[in-house]
Amino acid sequence: MKKLSRYSCGLVLALLSCQVAAWNIDRERSQISYLSSKLVVQSYQSIVENNFFASFSGSVSADGKLQLVIDADSVKTGVEIRDQRVHLHAFDSKNHPQIILTAALNRNLDAIKVGEIQVHELSGTLMMRGVSNPVSAQVVVVRATDNSLLVQTLSPVVINAADYKMAEAFEQLKGMVGLFNIPQLIPVSVQLVLTK
Repeated sequence: MKKLSRYSCGLVLALLSCQVAAWNIDRERSQISYLSSKLVVQSYQSIVENNFFASFSGSVSADGKLQLVIDADSVKTGVEIRDQRVHLHAFDSKNHPQIILTAALNRNLDAIKVGEIQVHELSGTLMMRGVSNPVSAQVVVVRATDNSLLVQTLSPVVINAADYKMAEAFEQLKGMVGLFNIPQLIPVSVQLVLTK
């Protein structure tokens, strides 16, 4: 009788876990990037550069709860010494190694049909450098196959670096490389492929 009871409990738990299985982020097919700009002193030329994070993980529950964890020292700017400066100063990754987004799509993702495209409002909290602020964005959700979803920002989300105590760090970076200005409004784009 005890064996049957344990078997039954195990079966019930297995069925429940299938029903609430999370959609996991496929890092190899996903991308988190942002644009940085700078004004060079000598020429007063404005330069815009694309940057991305190489390491992150996360999942979305069936009812649309998202958790995304980004390794702050994984940012790639295209120049190794610049990577190190951004890690050390802008993101202060030694003291704050992770950037964490928790958000809600308020949507049962499993109910989206294959081939269906939807636009939803995502709202949540972004924690960076030990500071948490509310964030929101419109995202496009596409059910590619039975076991894969694409979630991406409809347009870049503008993050104000000053809201995350980066103003002093930006001043330090300006002095290091002789820049006239580094704008603190940062457009961020997110494209996540989710699988289960």
